Amino acid sequence: MTSTFANQTQVFTVDTELDFKTGREEIKVTNLTKISMNRAILMMAIPATGSMLIESLYQVVDIFWIGKLGTVPVASSTAASFFLWFLFSLANIPAIAANTLVSQAVGSNALSRTALHVRNCVKISLIISFVLMSVCFVSYRIVAELLGLEPVVIDGIEDYITPWLLFLPVVMLMMPLISAIRGSGDAKTPLLISIGCVCLNLVLDPLLIFGFGFFPKLGLAGAAWASVICHLVGVVLAIMVLKKKTMWLIRPGSQSQFLEWRSVKRIFAIGLPISVNGIVFSGTYAGLTAIIAGFGTVSVAAIGIGTRIEFVPWYINYGFAIAAATLMGQYLGADQVDKAEQISWRSCQLALIANILFFVVIWTGSDFIIGFFTTDILVIRETSVYLKIISVCWLIGVFEVVLEGAYSGAGYTIPAMVVGVTLTLLRIPIAYFLAVKTEFEVISVWLAIGSTMVLKGAILGIWFKTGRWKQHVKLS
Repeated sequence: MTSTFANQTQVFTVDTELDFKTGREEIKVTNLTKISMNRAILMMAIPATGSMLIESLYQVVDIFWIGKLGTVPVASSTAASFFLWFLFSLANIPAIAANTLVSQAVGSNALSRTALHVRNCVKISLIISFVLMSVCFVSYRIVAELLGLEPVVIDGIEDYITPWLLFLPVVMLMMPLISAIRGSGDAKTPLLISIGCVCLNLVLDPLLIFGFGFFPKLGLAGAAWASVICHLVGVVLAIMVLKKKTMWLIRPGSQSQFLEWRSVKRIFAIGLPISVNGIVFSGTYAGLTAIIAGFGTVSVAAIGIGTRIEFVPWYINYGFAIAAATLMGQYLGADQVDKAEQISWRSCQLALIANILFFVVIWTGSDFIIGFFTTDILVIRETSVYLKIISVCWLIGVFEVVLEGAYSGAGYTIPAMVVGVTLTLLRIPIAYFLAVKTEFEVISVWLAIGSTMVLKGAILGIWFKTGRWKQHVKLS
């Protein structure tokens, strides 16, 4: 093996172990265990957080332009986003595994397996997305009706979700591809891809929503088409990057067309628990939406705008979770368990600082921020209440998100699923009791969400502190 160090990037020449390729290949990765811990965190956390913040602009830009169409389109896109969250939660199975498996392979210098992991994660992603596309095309309207949404809102859901479903297999492919790049120790490239895609979305959104020149006026559907096109561009760019790193070795007519079943089992063992957590989260929010809908369209619009603004701290936290996952995987691969644990806690501390800043901003200027998305005074007032409650709860809830990343990097995601699923499901009975059986009205839903956020962060933090996860670590 030969290696050169330039900005901590290592170029390894290894014997290829893939079943469809013989000879030697150069695998370009960044082994973050070779540099100082603080620098390693910053190298991953800052670009990863930047990527998440940039990606949050998809939601912000969409709701900004959709808000110009009126309250009903905002409510429709909000309801549709919960369906999409469910779909992307399942698509997250191979994405979570891709980061874990690639980062562990890099840490242990088993670099010839990186392309194999990418290959299997990509194919599982395609299989899952084709199944989801088929099921959702015939079921989303039925589910929307069962939730008691108004017919005009359901029609808007159809306009918004159809473009996503038509290209779902390709759109979902972006998740494992980006995760594999990050697992190799490269967080800057996903940031650049995100910036390019969001810039494109900034241009396409108004053109496709309102029409201009040869661009058709598509209304609410135009926002969806703009996002889908940007995701397709992102997939192409990610594949180009993996090819350059020699981590994309899928070739027609070769044995690479078959799945390695041992890897498939490992992928589902890592990714499924976190995905179940996401699915329950989506289903719970669908149930909460039904409760919220009972208080009128204003409340539905408020949760839509509120959650989109809340994506800012969520994506910051998730950026640090990505850093924790990648560094946990690489340190465990290098058999440095104590440093793996230490770097997870430090990621939590840095993320907490960002959440304190969000708390201050919301409590001093929430109405001003919300005013960018709607001029409806009632919606502004209700959204402000929601954000003030949630900003307090994020000060503890941050530990859930970041430590979930640490658990995924270790390849042991059961604790995150147990804590997340249990307390997320509790939101519905808590919200229902307070909203229906008392006179708390819609604020009861906000309190149910916030209180369970605090409990999840506290319990998962205590569980991680016990160190029992170390007994379940299995390297790829």
